[in-house]
Amino acid sequence: MLAVLSLLLPPAPVLAQSQGDQGLQGGWAVDDSGNAVFYHSVADQLPLMRQAGAGWVRINFRLGACYPNWTSAGCNGRTALQAYDEVVGRAQAQNLQILGLLSNESWRGDQDRWLANNAEVAGGNGDNPYVRAFASNAASVIASHFAGRVAWWEVWNEPNAWTYRDGAGNPAGGSFLYPSNFAWLLRRTHAAIKAARADAVVVTGGLLAHDQGGASFFVGTDGRPRREVRYGERIGPRRSARTAGIRYASTACTESRPSGAAYLCDLYVMGRGEAGWQPGASPLDHIGLHLYVDQGVVTSVSKLTAYLQEIRAAYVAYEGAGTPRRIEMTEAGWTETFVDRATQAQNVRLLYEALRGAGFVGRGYWFGVQDIPEAGLYYGLTDGNGGQKPAFAAYQQATTGPPPLPPPPPQAACSPRPRVSVQSARTGDGRLLVTVTTSGDHNWLTALRFVRTTGASVDVASQTGRTGAFTVNLAGGAVSSQFWVRRVGSGSATVQLAVVDRCGEWQTLVGGGTGAGF
Repeated sequence: MLAVLSLLLPPAPVLAQSQGDQGLQGGWAVDDSGNAVFYHSVADQLPLMRQAGAGWVRINFRLGACYPNWTSAGCNGRTALQAYDEVVGRAQAQNLQILGLLSNESWRGDQDRWLANNAEVAGGNGDNPYVRAFASNAASVIASHFAGRVAWWEVWNEPNAWTYRDGAGNPAGGSFLYPSNFAWLLRRTHAAIKAARADAVVVTGGLLAHDQGGASFFVGTDGRPRREVRYGERIGPRRSARTAGIRYASTACTESRPSGAAYLCDLYVMGRGEAGWQPGASPLDHIGLHLYVDQGVVTSVSKLTAYLQEIRAAYVAYEGAGTPRRIEMTEAGWTETFVDRATQAQNVRLLYEALRGAGFVGRGYWFGVQDIPEAGLYYGLTDGNGGQKPAFAAYQQATTGPPPLPPPPPQAACSPRPRVSVQSARTGDGRLLVTVTTSGDHNWLTALRFVRTTGASVDVASQTGRTGAFTVNLAGGAVSSQFWVRRVGSGSATVQLAVVDRCGEWQTLVGGGTGAGF
């Protein structure tokens, strides 16, 4: 969702407080007259963002009506790049880092051009002149110009969001791209951004996630916003002749809720089948997500987490369990059009509790810092005049305070009792090396409890020569541990111990007589 604004005068600036690592966003960065500073502009709202404790701001790099492209002089005699120099400079002055959004407003073209040569319906492969122009004339130019100031880029806005079905029943409207088109857009834009700055971070355009029946937003101009319902569900053909036989890699690809996971799976299928994506080298660093669920009620951490987990399951199925990729929640919010201020504040807290507790989510960007009444937007932490709502303090507390306690680990699968393996081998220094390994889902070792040593000493965990009864606690998550047994004297050398894992104790005896060879 991108705000549409009008020109008024800015409010007085406010003082800042401690800043965290989460994000906020506001209205237009540049208006249709090429101005960077106007009432409810991003520049106007940056001091509010800093005061709220945000460390990041999401800025949509839109051309607007004033500029024909990024390097030619526009209606006010300067270029679009020069206009955004001002916006970026003001953000940096407020100690805010920038997530730059390269959206459909970053390069001119209608949806017919975006979707040209798609593989799903048109019989092509997804690449087209608009995709190539977007990468070379927008992404490359912008990323190169701001290479020293902006490292994070989001490519497109809600690529799965459509507003109606065309005559053939296929998705249309909104910012919808067929997955084959988006796969090529990511491939070409990723390359352009990385060429401008090798360590740049590329986030996929936020996938729209919502409840059944779509999500309602308000869009419009000249102070006359209209209600628009957007849908992110999979409808219509999503395969080409070349990808028809490819099976989905995860059950998450069927979506148990409109999470965006189905579109994400289709993107991987088309990326590898039509756009030349290579396994392990997908042209994306993180996955963008827009959470707009429970828009009329108090939400819950469990529901928000379910959406996050479904997206996680989808991309892990294609990238592998060890992938460093995570979810970047580049939009979420609740509007006073549908909830009261107390509910809005409560949902701020619940949202960030879910994001910070998931373990695979980076930043969350609340939409937005301030109400924009002329655009029908009442998602703000403050009202249109900058007056703080309860959500303002809720955001401060949720994003700059200590993180919540991590969720408890899943229950170990203990029935039947998982096997514990105890293996021993002689070492060259006259000791017996003992390796203890447990098994089972969500099971790991918690301690080694040495009950008795007879004619032996134990070297374990940087301790040498231990005898008698003692316990060594192990770091959480370890499924294997080792210790050494040293013979003391000429008789039998044995160690009685209990291997302790999440399913209880496993009694065992290691060592041997004088012929044991250690």
